[in-house]
Order: sequence, then C-alpha cells, then structure tokens
Amino acid sequence: MAAFRQKKIKHQANIGYILREARQSLGLSLDVVAKKLQIKKSFLESIEDSDFEVLPGVFYAKIYTKKYADFLGVRFKKIEEGLDYEIERVKKWQNKNRMTDRPTKSSFVVMPQIIRKGLIFVIVLGLLSYLSLQVGRIVTPPDLVILSPASETEITNNNTYAITGQTDPNAEITINSEKITPDETGYFSLVLDLSSGSNIIRVTSKKKYSKSIEKQLEIIHN
Repeated sequence: MAAFRQKKIKHQANIGYILREARQSLGLSLDVVAKKLQIKKSFLESIEDSDFEVLPGVFYAKIYTKKYADFLGVRFKKIEEGLDYEIERVKKWQNKNRMTDRPTKSSFVVMPQIIRKGLIFVIVLGLLSYLSLQVGRIVTPPDLVILSPASETEITNNNTYAITGQTDPNAEITINSEKITPDETGYFSLVLDLSSGSNIIRVTSKKKYSKSIEKQLEIIHN
C-alpha cells in the first residue's frame, strides 16, 4: 500500500506541480489562463491537483492537459508518462466500480416475483436507453478541440501558420477545402500559407454517419 502511494505522489508531482510552477513563473492566474484557453477554471485546478476523475472523460483529460502544457511552454513529453499513468488508474477505478455494482445471480432467485418483473422492466428500459445512446453517439458530431491557434483570432508576422487540433481518430478533418486524416490519437496538423490581412480558416470534423462540427478561426497577417 505504501509503495502505491509513493508512486502516485511522484506522478502527481510530474504533472500538477510542473504545470502550476510553470504558470506561476509566468505570473499568470488561473482566471487569465482559463479565459485564454477557453477551459473552465475548475478543470485547470483539477489538472494542477492531478485530480483527473473530475474531468469530463479520458478524452478531455489528455486534450486539456496537452493544451495547458503547450500554452505554458512545457514539453508535453515531460509529463505524458505521468498523465498516461493517471488516466489508466482512473479507467481501472471506473471498471472496478462497474464490476462491484453488478447484481449476483442468486439475488434473482430469492427476489419476489413482482420485484423480478420490475427489475426486468428496468433492464429492458436500460437496454433501450443504451441502444438510443449508441445511435446518438453515431450521429452526434465528434469532439473538436483547436490547439493552435489558442484563440479564435490570432495575429502573426509569419507567412505561414500551423493549424493543429484534436478530434475523434475516426473523423475526417477539412481545413478550408483541404481534407486531412488525424492520427491514431485524433491529433491533426496542417500548415497554411497566409495572405496579407485577414485569413478566415474553417475547420470541420465529421465521422462517417455523424453530423459535422465546424469552428471558424481568423489569422491576421501583418
């Protein structure tokens, strides 16, 4: 038990401590960072505390942490191992809870008939809800997070700009009229040539049977 706690504290220091120290060294408050990254302050606090169970799922845990690290200038590789450990721990914890919540076979035998019928009704209703949820997931637009630029409007003196982001690995990305395929983690990147003045960039993500989601960006080239 003691060895496990020591390992957990080590990983917490590798993630939350490093990011908090980087933010404080830049003289930034969580309010400022949350507004800049468009991420809830409570989520950033959870990342700095390595409290990943609070975040809305494994997908966002990795995306938000990478986006936060990139913004602070912290190499993501420096904390990726610790993050993977924490995510795997959360998965095991969730799976263990699901296993302990399953009813045993003997409980069905001793239950009165009316309770068994009620339970069957609940199970059927649950299955229908599950099927409805799966259909909803198929047609629901995929998650789309823009990592660069960090805001919807960006000013640059460069002639080119790299658009990067994260989405569902099975989605197809269209940046303006160019289609690209994300890697196995859902990460995508495309370098665009900029015209002088305002450049409107439209990033669209769509799975095979889902609706599409689009985010519009403006890159101003001085």
